[in-house]
Amino acid sequence: MHACDKFYRVQWFRSFILERLRKDFGMASRTKRSPIWEFFNDPVDKKVECKQCEKKLVYTGGTTAMREHMKRAHPLLFGRCDGEKSSAKQSSMLQHVAVKPAAKQMSASTAKEITGSLTDWLVRDLRPLSIVDDVGFRDLMGRVSPGYVIPSRTHVSKLIGQRHTTGLSALTSRLKSVSGCCLTTDAWTSKATQSYNTVTVHFVTETWELESAVVETALFPGSHTGVRIAEKVSDATKRVGLKPAQVIAVVHDEARNAELAGRHLLQDHGWESVTCSAHLLQTCVRHVLEDSAPAQKLLSAARKLVGHFRHSSQATEALLAKQVQMGSTSPVKLTQDVPTRWNSAHDMLKRLVELRLPVMAVLTAPGQNRNLLLKDTQWTLAEQLTAALEPLKATTTVFGGQKYVTSSLVLPVVASLIERYSEPVEDTCVRAVENIRAALVSELQVKFRLSDVTSASPLVLAAALDPRFRGLKFTSHVLCEPDAIKAALAEEMKKHTAQPPSVVAQEPQAKRKPEDTGLQALLHGAVYDATAVENESPAQEVARYCSERMEGIEIKPLDWWKCNSTRFPGLAVLAQRYLSITATSVPAERVFSACGVLVNKLRSSLAPSSIDAMIFLAKNQITVAPEQAEEEEMPALPNLAAVECQLVVSGSDSELSGTSTDSDSDASE
Repeated sequence: MHACDKFYRVQWFRSFILERLRKDFGMASRTKRSPIWEFFNDPVDKKVECKQCEKKLVYTGGTTAMREHMKRAHPLLFGRCDGEKSSAKQSSMLQHVAVKPAAKQMSASTAKEITGSLTDWLVRDLRPLSIVDDVGFRDLMGRVSPGYVIPSRTHVSKLIGQRHTTGLSALTSRLKSVSGCCLTTDAWTSKATQSYNTVTVHFVTETWELESAVVETALFPGSHTGVRIAEKVSDATKRVGLKPAQVIAVVHDEARNAELAGRHLLQDHGWESVTCSAHLLQTCVRHVLEDSAPAQKLLSAARKLVGHFRHSSQATEALLAKQVQMGSTSPVKLTQDVPTRWNSAHDMLKRLVELRLPVMAVLTAPGQNRNLLLKDTQWTLAEQLTAALEPLKATTTVFGGQKYVTSSLVLPVVASLIERYSEPVEDTCVRAVENIRAALVSELQVKFRLSDVTSASPLVLAAALDPRFRGLKFTSHVLCEPDAIKAALAEEMKKHTAQPPSVVAQEPQAKRKPEDTGLQALLHGAVYDATAVENESPAQEVARYCSERMEGIEIKPLDWWKCNSTRFPGLAVLAQRYLSITATSVPAERVFSACGVLVNKLRSSLAPSSIDAMIFLAKNQITVAPEQAEEEEMPALPNLAAVECQLVVSGSDSELSGTSTDSDSDASE
C-alpha cells in the first residue's frame, strides 16, 4: 500500500472513532468556544440574549460586544471568566459555577431616571466620570438597584454635554428680558498649567430678585494682554446672546492687563470699568502694613511662634491640653497666615491674642523655647492692631457677597471707614497703630480714587438708587455735589426709559366692584399714593425720591423697590440696572475653588470642554431645584454703627447688627 494512502486511511479512521465517541459518550466537540457563551443564549436573528439581564446584543460573529457587556454590567461574573484563550478544562469548569440569577431588568423610564440622578450627582459634587467604572461603585449600585445597567463613561459625558447645551439655551432665553446686567471676569491656571478665563453675569429680574450665573470657563492660551482679555469677555457675551446695550459694567481685579481690558471694553462697547473693591482693600492694608516697621516685626515674630506650634505635634498637644486645663470646652489651634491674604494675618494675630495665656504657659514650661514669646509691647500692639483692622475685614466679607446688593455699599462704607480712622485716638493707643490709622485714611482715598469719582460713576448712581443712602450723605468724601448726582440720574432716566414715566401704566384689568370698607373715604391724597405722579419730569421724580426719608440700614433695597417701583417708574428702571453691579470680582474667583476640586492631580488631563460644561452646570445649579437654593444674608459691619448712623443713615437709630460670617472670606484673594 502506498504510504500516502496509508496516512489518509489512518486519519479517516481516527476521525470516525472520535465522532462515535462524541455521539455515544457526549464528549465535547473539538471546536473551542469562548467561555463568554456560558452567559448568553445561542444567536437568533443575528442577536444574542444575556442570561443575566435579558439584554439583547447584535451578533456579528465575534464576542467583543458580549465581553464588554459582561465587563460593564456584570463585572463579578466576568471576573470568573478568563477570556477567549481559556482552555477547554477551564471552560468546562464554568459550566458548574453556581450563578445567581440577576433581578429582572427595570423599566426604561426608571433606568433613565436613575441615570439622570447619577449624572446630577457627578456634576453637582464635581466627581470624576471614571467613577462609573470603579468596582466599589458598581458593587454598591448592584446592591441598591440590581437590575440597573450602569452607563459607560462616554455615555455620561455625552449626557453632560447635552445638559450644558440645554443650560446655555435656557440662560440665553433668560437674559433676553434683562434690561441691564454686570459681568465679572478673572483668569486662573489649572493643575495642568493651562490658563482659563471665567466670566459671570449678574442681573436683577422682573420680580426684583438678584441672580447670577457662570457664562463660561474657557481655555485661554497665549499672552493675557488687555486686548485679548477684552475680546474674550466680548465673545462670552455673544455666547449667551447678550446685546452690548444690556451690559452696564465689567468688574475685574486691579492688574494692569485687566485695567487695560476695561478701557478697551469702555471704548468699544460703552461698558463701565469697575475695579474689584476687595482687591483695593487688600492693596490698601498690605501697603500700610508693609510701611510700618513695628507691624512687620510683630508679624515676623508671630509667624515664628505659630510656625513652632504648627511643626511640633507635642507643642500643639500641650497647647490644647492647657486650654482644657484653663476651662475651655472647645480648644482650638493657632492659625497661620497666608501671604496673599491680609485678612489671614488679622486672623493669625487675633487667635494669638485670644490664646495668649495658654501659649505663654506652654512656652515657659521646661524644655520649651522661651525666645519665641512675644514681648509685652508686641502683645499690646497685636491686640490694638487686630481691633483697628476688624472693620476692614468685615468690609471685605460684606463686599464679597453675591446674593444681595453690594455696589451701593462701596462709597458709603468707604466714607464711613475714613470717618472712623480720622477720629482722635485714645491716650492708651500705641503710636504704631495711630500711624497705621492715619495711613489707612490716605490709602483709602487714593486706591478708591475718591477725588476722581464723577456724578455719573456707576458706584455713585448705585448708592443714590439705594433707598438707604438716597440722602447722599456720603458725598462729603467724594468730589461731586448732590445736585450733580440728581442731574445724572435724570439724564440716565431719559436714556433708558422708553417713554416718559407719566405714561407708564399697568395693563387694564377686568373691572370688579370693590367691597366698600370705608377706607376709600378715609385714605386719599398724598397720604395714600402708590402710583406715579402724572406729567412728572425725570428731574421732578428724582427730586421727589431724594426728598423722602432714608430707610433704615436693615432693609433690603430690592424688596423696597419691589414695593415702590410704581411710585418711581423711571428710577426703577435704573435701579434694576445699577443695583445688579457687584462690588468685587469674587464671583469669578469662586469658580477657581470649584476648578481646583475638578482639575486635580488625578484629573489633570480633563478636556477643557468638559471643564467648561461641568463648572457651568455645577455653579449654575442646573440640577438643583430652586427651592433648595439658600438665601444669603448680608454679614454685618461691627464697630461702624456710631459713625455710619451719623454719616449715611442721617439720624436713624438703626445699626448694623448681626454676626459676620466667613463664607465670603476669599474676597481678598
